[in-house]
Amino acid sequence: MSSININVGLLITGNEVLSAKVKDTNGPFIGMHLRKIGVPIKSSMMCADNEADILDCLEYLSRRCNAIFMTGGLGPTTDDLTAAVVAKFFGVNTIFFDEAWENCLEAYKKFNKTNVPDSNKKQAYLPEGSVILPNKIGTAVGFKATGKKHNKMVSVFCMPGVPYEMEAMFLKEIYPELSSLSIPPLIKTWQVFYLGESAMQTSIEEHEKKLQTKFPTAAISYQAHAGFVTYSVSLFPRTQEQKLESQKFLEDEFIPAVQKSFHKHILYSDETPLNQYIIDALKQKRKTLAFVEASCGGMLTHQVSTVKNAEDVMNGTVILQGKKDKRVQLSSALWDDMAQIKKLEFMKADICITEWGAPALEMATEDVPHGHFNIIFSINKQKIKDDIEMQTRLEGFAWKREVELETPERVNYSCELNVSTRYGKEAQQTRVALHCLCSLALIVNYL
Repeated sequence: MSSININVGLLITGNEVLSAKVKDTNGPFIGMHLRKIGVPIKSSMMCADNEADILDCLEYLSRRCNAIFMTGGLGPTTDDLTAAVVAKFFGVNTIFFDEAWENCLEAYKKFNKTNVPDSNKKQAYLPEGSVILPNKIGTAVGFKATGKKHNKMVSVFCMPGVPYEMEAMFLKEIYPELSSLSIPPLIKTWQVFYLGESAMQTSIEEHEKKLQTKFPTAAISYQAHAGFVTYSVSLFPRTQEQKLESQKFLEDEFIPAVQKSFHKHILYSDETPLNQYIIDALKQKRKTLAFVEASCGGMLTHQVSTVKNAEDVMNGTVILQGKKDKRVQLSSALWDDMAQIKKLEFMKADICITEWGAPALEMATEDVPHGHFNIIFSINKQKIKDDIEMQTRLEGFAWKREVELETPERVNYSCELNVSTRYGKEAQQTRVALHCLCSLALIVNYL
């Protein structure tokens, strides 16, 4: 089966996954890798360890797909039903596979165990005609079973539910063949700041319709975050000719249309996560960063400090809990104590972000049913390449240049955010943190 002709369905089984005792990572893992090579997923399902339910799901998926990737149910216990149910689905018997049993014995040797329970023999009984997918980590092999359903050949790839076993099996036994036969999708992504989904859709609607008329399998995605939207379009060519046609349409028509429609709101055109993009850009430009957080509870620091190479960029941070910091004693009015904070060595960073205020739920009154967050960006003047253009760009996103706060060394911009009481504290903090990061992504372009 050529991967360019595969339509995939996902089936995640397991009582523990369905009840949310265990978070499913298998589906996202498979989906992420299939997306990279242009293999479309038509449907994804989850069901309990119940024979009738699994058969119903297989029946549903087989009508829509010719390949089903199934995880879970390969163990030795009574709730492990996959092999028997898949055999029943294709109308065949289960038979004992010596190779599967040897895999189980080898796994026990690695565990330094010689007595293999008889119950493990269940893992060696697979649907007749199966192709075994070896498991180098655990006791249960996977398998591929194929049969005719709904006037077409359907293959069911069965893999363990344990994520590290499934991932290793998928990457070694399945993914390489699919990847070698596929044509990767053409994906373009934009990070769009300060423009809501509805406004975006209105401005680009005409061009989206043209895209989907010309390429019916195209996928358009709006992924909303607190303060910005990740907008992406994916085209899935099945031949080299289609690939060239798709590339030409994107470059000549759709990309210019997106740039015109979203214009100044585009932070950057990349799939890179916002926090990683900022760190990479600052590292490349050899610029440093510092934070003082009084209301976000460390969320801003966490967003940045956890990504790769953050230590090469971050000078330091002060996270205030209540009215005190472990190193610096501060009064309840943060801004009155900025002179004290500025004495700290790390505040000499090229960009210093200070935020303070209070969450809406703690500040709301009958007259003022919202809270305020205040943010100051302090930037080393010597590191700015285009001061006027940066100011114009920032003022388009609610930032104000604070001329009275300027010094010969530093320029300052302020922003005040009102946060409605309908948001909880964490949601408010997230919004402020992401507003800071989006604005920072704008600033790095002018350094």
